[in-house]
This record gives sequence, C-alpha cells and structure tokens, in this order.
Amino acid sequence: MMKQSNRLSAEERDGIVEVLINKYKADPSTMENVLPEIAQRLRELVPADSKSGSVNPFTLTETEEKQRLSSYQSIISRVDNLEAPISKDQAVKALEDAAAILEVASYVKVIEPGDILKLLKIIKGSPVSKRGKVRQIVVSKGEPARSIALLRGVQAHLTWDKKLLNIEVDPKRLAERDAALKLVGVARDSDKDVAHRHDYYLSKENTCAY
Repeated sequence: MMKQSNRLSAEERDGIVEVLINKYKADPSTMENVLPEIAQRLRELVPADSKSGSVNPFTLTETEEKQRLSSYQSIISRVDNLEAPISKDQAVKALEDAAAILEVASYVKVIEPGDILKLLKIIKGSPVSKRGKVRQIVVSKGEPARSIALLRGVQAHLTWDKKLLNIEVDPKRLAERDAALKLVGVARDSDKDVAHRHDYYLSKENTCAY
C-alpha cells in the first residue's frame, strides 16, 4: 500500500499564501492578534501602500466616491446604445464601480436594478434567467475578500482592492424580487426611486466579508 504524501504542491502553497495575504490586507489588526508571527512575515511581503492599516480597505474617500459615480454613469449612459455598445470589460468596470459605491452607501438612486441586469447580460452574453439553479458568472481568477449584493439575487464577489472575480446569480431570489415588487405595486411604477427603496429593503444581505 502506497503511503499518501502530506506535502503540499506548489500551487496549493501559492493558494494558501494568497488567502493569507488577502486576509491580512482586509483586516491586518485581527491577523496580528490571532497570528502575530504570520502577520509579521506578511508585513515584510505586502507593500506598505497596499495595507489598510486602521482604515477599512472597502471604504471610499469623497473623491473616490465621486470618481466611481462618474465612471459608472459614463458607462451606463451608453448601455442601450446599439450603434456603439459598451464592451464586456466596460460592463465589468461598471459593476466594480457599482459594488464599490453600494459597499458604503447601500442605497444609491443612480444605480438602477434594471441597469445591473443589462450589464450582466453583456458580460454573460445572454439575459439572466430567473429559473433554474444558482449560477456563477466567472470574470477572473483570484481569492474573494468581499461579497456585495448588487440587488436581491445578484451577489458580486471581489478582491480586497475591489476587482470583480465572479457574480453569483440566484434565479429564485430574482423571481422573489419581481414577485415582491408586484405585490407592493412598484414593478412597473414610473417612479424608479420607489423600486430602488424596495430593492434595498429586499436585499438586507448587502455586504459580507470573508
């Protein structure tokens, strides 16, 4: 009988290191309290300007928030332009901006649920289904550090520096959202602000740290 090796492969070791670095960048103080020796080594590995220190890396300064809003609005203003459609990369950038803004604001009138679904359609290449099992739309590889609800049933998974890795779509929750909005009579309400507020109430799980 062959003896099973307990040694990790280079890929497995790299994966563990990436997880530790992302955890350290997201919350260095906790890492220093729980694993002080590892935190000390990570301080040597991670550049000083990329560490969050006592500042939450997911917060935005006033300038950053304005830049994110401007970037999002610039892209979303062309989402229905058939003559010059936005690219998949631009759609990803818009979702990254939306997630960063929703991380700190939760309810932002300029980020409309319908536009989020349009961006997902561009990234996925087809409309988002409201039937079937939970699906993941993979954008890039990496270790997620944060999960943000773009709307009920649509969860964005990002790195510590707000790069989009994948989007989890739950058709059941999307269908529940439609049913709930119809129940309160806002599914086709001309005042989009009403639907916005209901989306916020329906999506209490807005932010989750890994």
